[in-house]
Amino acid sequence: MIHMGKGSYVGSYSYILLQNPDSNIRIGRNCSISSFFSIVTGNRVADQDFERAGGTSSPSVKHTIGEVVIKDNVWIATKVSIVDYVTIHENAVIGAHSVVSRDIPPHSIADGVPAKVVKFKSHLSDDEVEKLATEFYESPSDELKEKYDDKR
Repeated sequence: MIHMGKGSYVGSYSYILLQNPDSNIRIGRNCSISSFFSIVTGNRVADQDFERAGGTSSPSVKHTIGEVVIKDNVWIATKVSIVDYVTIHENAVIGAHSVVSRDIPPHSIADGVPAKVVKFKSHLSDDEVEKLATEFYESPSDELKEKYDDKR
């Protein structure tokens, strides 16, 4: 099921695929999602013998199937792809051409392939930034990890 909150929009030429009727995509309120955006709630498991399974399209091929959550007030730039099992937390920004394959913390700016936090928004106090950087340790860029590594 796809749920989109009030005041949100998805730009033209975007692609949203529910891999399974039981998967969910939830987009919060007041989200701005640019064009050429894609969400896929499932994928083939790469570490398997496709030949033995009968080919990549065979029903016996193993798949992942997960939910995607985009919380309130998120801005996603053009040509961003989001894969299954991801939450983009409130007030986050995702840069153009990024691939989001892990959770993105609130009040952060993430960019790249795979998307990593490049900075936290300037309205946060140093204590709030430190808390988010340690709570979402896998999401920040290497530079941010180094800065907050001793706080873990």
